Amino acid sequence: MLRNCRADFVRINSSRMNRLCFEQCRLAEADFANSELKDVAFLGCDLTNVDLSKAQIRNLDISGSKIDGLVLAPAQLRGLTLEASQALQIVQLLGGKIS
Repeated sequence: MLRNCRADFVRINSSRMNRLCFEQCRLAEADFANSELKDVAFLGCDLTNVDLSKAQIRNLDISGSKIDGLVLAPAQLRGLTLEASQALQIVQLLGGKIS
């Protein structure tokens, strides 16, 4: 578990993360290109403008995290756990409109 860390702009490319929990961490602008995230949780983290679009995710929990500008591919929603209040934001991030 990583708690209260600050890793803005970190580049975690082509790595494998398995059963890892980030709690109350600041990861704004982080890039997880070509990484594999399995059973990973970002709980109460700042994920502003984090790029997960090229990552392989399975059981990724972003509950309680700030997700402004989060970059995801639509196919990644299948492995994502989030709070109901974040669902509207995810729809907007993927280009959907809510009326």
